[in-house]
Amino acid sequence: GLDNFAMSTEFLSSSLLRCSIDALHDAGVVQMRLMYHGLDLSNGGLSFVYERLPSVFSVQPSLVSWSGSNALVLVAGRHFVQSGRLSCSVGVARYLSSTLLECTVDSMYEGNTTIEVSNNGIDFSEGAADLTIASLLHCVTGPSMGPVSGGTRLHL
Repeated sequence: GLDNFAMSTEFLSSSLLRCSIDALHDAGVVQMRLMYHGLDLSNGGLSFVYERLPSVFSVQPSLVSWSGSNALVLVAGRHFVQSGRLSCSVGVARYLSSTLLECTVDSMYEGNTTIEVSNNGIDFSEGAADLTIASLLHCVTGPSMGPVSGGTRLHL
């Protein structure tokens, strides 16, 4: 922890403050107290956890298709944290390890996009992975086979 560090505060209302605190060079927990005219308004202290920003390296598969259910992709990276605010930029995240997540791709996404990760729901990752999301609008109705030389016309 730190004995003293700078914090700027902005009063938004009689019951809400916005605080910005200095950066740290490493992850860790800092104990803070909110003082106003000598009164401790934090009832003894608040904890703030500094964490490394997550990084995203890759996504598998990088091409998914909608087929009536949500698509699942694996996101590889580092500094993923198991928390209630863990999220993927394209949907819900499930923590597997500090280097691997499973993301459920929300049905509102289609086309080319990128996947980023947030441990706190606000600050997103350094780096992103490309993902292509395609809709399955048609299905093949026949024929179901053809010659190896190709040229068979398929009915969609």
